[in-house]
Amino acid sequence: MANFPLSSGALARRNVTGVIAAGRKFSPSANLAVSDTIELCKLPEGAYPVFIFIGHNVATTMTVDVGDGTDASAYMSGVVIASDGVGTLDEGVTGLMAKTTGEVTVTLTVTAITAPNTTGVLNACVIYSMDVE
Repeated sequence: MANFPLSSGALARRNVTGVIAAGRKFSPSANLAVSDTIELCKLPEGAYPVFIFIGHNVATTMTVDVGDGTDASAYMSGVVIASDGVGTLDEGVTGLMAKTTGEVTVTLTVTAITAPNTTGVLNACVIYSMDVE
């Protein structure tokens, strides 16, 4: 199991309102494997995660959970994404439009993977909303 953290300077965008996009472009230095975790971005306190896009060509297919420190599958649970495919929020999750109560780091955990490679890229975009306070 490997953990791929964000850079030490990664910050959640604070003091903004409206719809915000955050994300990460990730190129693995080694083949991804089951239980590997990739930190995608940080969300500030008070964020409402609306939508998550995951696109990749780091494997033929990959099954992932996307969540945060409280629930590893809060935003996606068991979503299968084919190479050059896009995964989005699934409907049965608890994190959709749930206000974050503190700063959270959004993570992707690999739960199954077929034919991984190190020449691909994983792109993630988290769309969230912030209220006017």
